[in-house]
Order: sequence, then C-alpha cells, then structure tokens
Amino acid sequence: MSHWDNMDKKVWSNSEVMNEFEKILIKAMDDINKKVEAQQQTQEISRKLDTINKGVESTSKNLTTFLDQAKNLAQDSEEDLGYVEEPILGPSPEEQALAKASLLEELNELAAQASLEGNYKLAYKIERSIDQIIFEG
Repeated sequence: MSHWDNMDKKVWSNSEVMNEFEKILIKAMDDINKKVEAQQQTQEISRKLDTINKGVESTSKNLTTFLDQAKNLAQDSEEDLGYVEEPILGPSPEEQALAKASLLEELNELAAQASLEGNYKLAYKIERSIDQIIFEG
C-alpha cells in the first residue's frame, strides 16, 4: 500500500465521487439487510405452517383411529351383551364445519401474507394445503 500524504487523504475523503460511492454502498447494504430479514420471516412462517399441517394431519389420524376403536368396542359390546348400537358422540357436523372454516381462514391469511412478501413458493404450498383440506373434508 502506498503512503498518501495528508493533503491527498483529505482531498479523497472530501471528494464528491467518494461520498456518492459511500452512499451507494450504504443503500445496497440496507437493501440486502431488508431482504435477509424478509426471508427469515418467510422461513419462520413456513416452519409454522409445516407445524400446523403436521398437527392437522396428526389430529386427523388420531381422531380416525379413536373413532375406529370406539366403533369396534361398540360392535363388540353389542355382540357380547346384545345391546343396540348407539351413535358415537363426537364433534357435531356444525362444530367440524366451524373448525374447518377457521383453519381455512387462517391458512388463506398466511397465503396472502406470503404472496404480498413475494414468497410465491410458500404461498403455493399453503394453497396446496388448503386444497387438500377442502378435498378431504
């Protein structure tokens, strides 16, 4: 590195070119930081959505298993004791519809937020989840 005399350093640091270059660099770093923060938020939303999807799938499987076991127990009891089969009580169709509507509303909000943030891949995944819930229901 060459040794600059004090006058050269002063002229360079006060030059308009240097000042503009510094402004451009600072703006570029701010833009990069904003994009990194947005990406981290999107990844957090994606992780939350995956957790919700896993929870919905797990709950659905557990409920199906529970209802199958209850039905089998009811059939066994009927065969053993001669009872008439009574309907198994569970969530009413209205309660199921309300829960499903609430879940779909939340997922639609997440999809809209992801789309607004420009994360179309996440928005697509959410929309696919919504379609799957509607199709299964």
